Amino acid sequence: MIYIHTETGKMYYGGTAMTRMLDNSTLWSGIPTSEQLTEWGFVEYIPPEPPEPQPPTPEDELDPYEALNIITGGIEE
Repeated sequence: MIYIHTETGKMYYGGTAMTRMLDNSTLWSGIPTSEQLTEWGFVEYIPPEPPEPQPPTPEDELDPYEALNIITGGIEE
């Protein structure tokens, strides 16, 4: 699972070790639990949904003759 820090934007990839300075000047190192991550300001990262593709406009579409010219390099038989 991937987490992101709400203030810094720093990412944490679950299952990897991290080292952190705690509030009482104690150095902590290890694989944090989800409870620790939440306490430290991390939340589960949910990637944004990709935007819906826009339907093609008439300007985006080629007629069959233009498409054939592009494919054949304009060679006519």
